[in-house]
Amino acid sequence: MAQRSKKLMQPALLTAAAVSYYAAPSGTRARSLWLTITNPTGTTYTATVYVVPSGGAVSNTNMVASAKTILPGRTETLYDLCGHVLDPGDAIYALASTAAVINMQLSGVEEST
Repeated sequence: MAQRSKKLMQPALLTAAAVSYYAAPSGTRARSLWLTITNPTGTTYTATVYVVPSGGAVSNTNMVASAKTILPGRTETLYDLCGHVLDPGDAIYALASTAAVINMQLSGVEEST
């Protein structure tokens, strides 16, 4: 089983609606996930993150971080995601209280299944 630590997504500004930022590719499982959220502004915002199973949809049942407060000028690691495993097709969705101000980055380990 080949394993590779990597940046799972390029840095992205969150939208105000939940969209997919990473999906585990076919034949690949992702684990040891580290997600950071940065608020470079002078205003407090929130971020919500979901782990959505393959073929599923965003819902309260797959929310792992609900409206986490990100203070002005801070970077937060969302430990709520640590320990989750994404099977092939499972995805990370996220949204912010205001579009295009909060930056998100995701790293982890991908391994072949």
